[in-house]
Amino acid sequence: MKKIILTVLSVATLSLSLLAQEAPKGKVTGKIFSNYHFQLNQSNANQGFELQRAYLGYSYKISDLFSTKVVLDMGNPSNGSKLERTAYVKNALVNFKKDNLSINFGLIGTTGFKVQEKFWGNRYLFKSFQDQNKFNTSADMGISASYKLAKGLSVDANITNGEGYKKLQQDNSYRYGVGLTYKMSDFTFRAYADMYQKDDNIGPDLENQNTVALFAGYKHDIFSIGAEYNMLSNYKFADKKNMNGFSIYSTVNISKKLNVFGRFDGLSSKDDWNTKMDGNTIIAGLEFNPVKYVTISPNIQLFNPKADGADNISMAYLSVQIKF
Repeated sequence: MKKIILTVLSVATLSLSLLAQEAPKGKVTGKIFSNYHFQLNQSNANQGFELQRAYLGYSYKISDLFSTKVVLDMGNPSNGSKLERTAYVKNALVNFKKDNLSINFGLIGTTGFKVQEKFWGNRYLFKSFQDQNKFNTSADMGISASYKLAKGLSVDANITNGEGYKKLQQDNSYRYGVGLTYKMSDFTFRAYADMYQKDDNIGPDLENQNTVALFAGYKHDIFSIGAEYNMLSNYKFADKKNMNGFSIYSTVNISKKLNVFGRFDGLSSKDDWNTKMDGNTIIAGLEFNPVKYVTISPNIQLFNPKADGADNISMAYLSVQIKF
C-alpha cells in the first residue's frame, strides 16, 4: 500500500511539474469605464456618477494556428428600455493566423475605425468619430481577413451583416469593406471604404450606403497627433442623406504617468438634415496613471451645435478606466 501511495504521489508531482512548465494558453481581460460628471452652463445641471461600460473577456490559444475570444459588454441599452444595464456578447470569434495572414470568423471586431480608435487611445472618455456619429459599428457578425503585403504595408477586408453586434441579421443586406494601412517609422496612414448593400425586399427607393475614411497620424515618445476625414452617403439607405466630418486629436507626454490631450471634431450633413447632431465637439484634459491598470482623467467636453437657437453643452468629467 505504501508503494502505491508513493507511486501516485510521484506521478502527481511529475504531472504538476510538467503543467507548470507549459505556457498559459488562456487569458482573462476586462475594462471598466466610469465617471462623475456635471454640466457647466446650466443652473439645473446634469450631474452624477455613471458606469458607462464594463467589458469582460477571455481568450484562449487552441493551437499554433487557431485561437478564440469571447467578450461580454455590459452597458446602458440606450433604446428607451426600462433596463439600466444590459449584457451583450461583443465578440465571439475564432482566429486563424499563419505567417502574414490572419482571419477572424464569428462576432468580430470591425476594421472601419480600429486604427483611429487605437491611435486616439481614450475610448473610455469618448468614442471614435465614426462610432460616435453612427458611421460604422465596432463589432458585427461576419468574417474579416488581413494580410501583410510588405514591411509596414497591410491590407484588410471584411464581410459583415451590417446591423452591428446588438442585433441579429434582419434582412438580406451585407456590408463589404476593404482597407489599406501603411506604417513607416513614427507615421501611420490608412484608407478605408465600404459598401452597405441594400435589400430590395425592404423598399424600392433605397440606395446602397457607402463610407470612406482617411487617416494620417504621427506618434513620438513625447507627443502624438492624428487626423481623420470621414464621409458617409445614403445613411440607412436613404437617398442623398449624406454626412461628412473630421477629427483631430493630439497627446503630449509630460511624464511616464501624466499626459495632456486635446481633440476637435466637426460634423455636417447635406442640406442640414441632421442638425441635431451637426456641430463641433471639443475635448481637453489631463490623463494620470497612478498605478498599473488604473487611468484617471479630469477633462472638459464641449459641444457647439449647428442648429439655430440650440444651446451649447459644456460638461466637466472625472473619468476613470480600469483595464487588465
